[in-house]
Order: sequence, then C-alpha cells, then structure tokens
Amino acid sequence: MILSTDTKTVLSFWDANAYYPEDAFDYVRCLRESEVIILQKEIQALMQADDMTRIISRLTGFQFKSAENTRSFLKALKGHLFSAQPVPEIAEYL
Repeated sequence: MILSTDTKTVLSFWDANAYYPEDAFDYVRCLRESEVIILQKEIQALMQADDMTRIISRLTGFQFKSAENTRSFLKALKGHLFSAQPVPEIAEYL
C-alpha cells in the first residue's frame, strides 16, 4: 500500500523515537481540504488492509498485539484527527 506524505507524517507523531501525538491534530488543521480527504481515505483503507499491523508497526516503531488492536488504534486516531476526540494513547493498543 502506498501512503501519502501527509498520512506518513501524521503517523510519525506516534513514532517510538519522537512521540508527539498532540501535534497531529494541529498538523491536520493546516492541511488543505483535498489533503484532509485523502488522509481520511487512506486511514480508512489502512483499517481494511490485510497488512495493516505491519504497515503501522513499521511507520511508528511500535509492535501491536493484533490486527484488532491496530484497527482500534486507527479508529481512535480518526476520531482524534477529524472529530476532536482525545489523543489516542498508543500504549493502550500494544
């Protein structure tokens, strides 16, 4: 799966070596509407991808327990980025 730079950047805020998840919301707010739409579609596609756990683990450096935990993290991520829900704490999904 090929991801846009914006999707990779958003996930990098949850990187094991540079953990700044609270900044992701601000980053998304600075994107153009067309970029936000792409980001939403890519996160949704990730949630349905067979290799979603491998992709997210590679991009964040964290090892998720299962595909269900990864999907739950992505769902919480969507809620945070697009519905102003609380920042998902990645430790809850590992």
